[in-house]
Amino acid sequence: MNPVRVVVSMTLLACAFGAPDRPLRAQTSGSYPVKSLRMVVPFAAGGSNDVLARLIGPRLTEALGQTVVVDNRPGAGSVIGSEIVARAGGDGYTLLLADAALGFALAVQGRQTYDPVRDFSPITLIGTAPMLLLVNTQLPVQVVKDYVAIAKQQAGKLTVGSGGLGGIAHLSSELVQIRAGIKLTHIAYKGAGPAVADLVGGHIQSSFLSLASAMPQVKAGKLRVIAVTGNARMAALPDVPTFAEQGLKGMDLEQWWGVLGPAGVPRPIVDRLHGEIVKALGVPEIRERVLDLGVIPNPQPAEPFRALLTREVAFAEKLVKEAGIKVE
Repeated sequence: MNPVRVVVSMTLLACAFGAPDRPLRAQTSGSYPVKSLRMVVPFAAGGSNDVLARLIGPRLTEALGQTVVVDNRPGAGSVIGSEIVARAGGDGYTLLLADAALGFALAVQGRQTYDPVRDFSPITLIGTAPMLLLVNTQLPVQVVKDYVAIAKQQAGKLTVGSGGLGGIAHLSSELVQIRAGIKLTHIAYKGAGPAVADLVGGHIQSSFLSLASAMPQVKAGKLRVIAVTGNARMAALPDVPTFAEQGLKGMDLEQWWGVLGPAGVPRPIVDRLHGEIVKALGVPEIRERVLDLGVIPNPQPAEPFRALLTREVAFAEKLVKEAGIKVE
């Protein structure tokens, strides 16, 4: 018998019994996952994304039966880590623990390396939180009025740090300059962790941060919170008034956190991961820790999460134009 015909015949026989379907079913059925997963955090260790990834990762490892490795890839305001995930295969083994920078960073930096909506598969929104305006305790300000006064007296000299270009903290600093009519000097870091360290050390004077990033230093009295964004005070900081309560309207930006994969992750895998993350967030000790960080758990599935991303990108583009942000 011709050897080539034997191979062809065996292939046809295998097709008849459905063998070629097994790899696909393995990736889209209960047999997923069959190897370890990587959860990319696009910021340095110590920030809110990193904390949440290391809370959720072990629970996913336990639930999925495969190790979930947290991989910090900081740089370019989350663009470096996000691009790694956008370019990965959509097989459900590479995940991104993103925040609002996913929708903002490209608008600020003018890059087109990936599309924050089209090139990702939203899996679940984790939660949201208002942003805090914090100052080094050596800066003699207690309220927003004091901060604005010093900023006007020292036009362009008062520094405000963020976890990276195009992140929610950066956009918050641009928004406060527009709303208050002040000029600040923005200092971008590779994640909230380094920004917090320099704020505590007095290398910068102020910063917009989530409570998840700054809670230990706030509790220790090393940083002072003078205002929160949004329409209501935080349960974790009931004595800190909002910007609106202090007379500065329009400071409505909020941080969000969520898990995404590259575009093309099969729906059964998206649903499986969404369900397991929701279960993890429902574990009492994890939920308590998340709340302590100032994050309001609000898990939402793919479609509402994608709608949020779409709105964020549109808002970012509008704010970037209004603020005249240009990154050289």
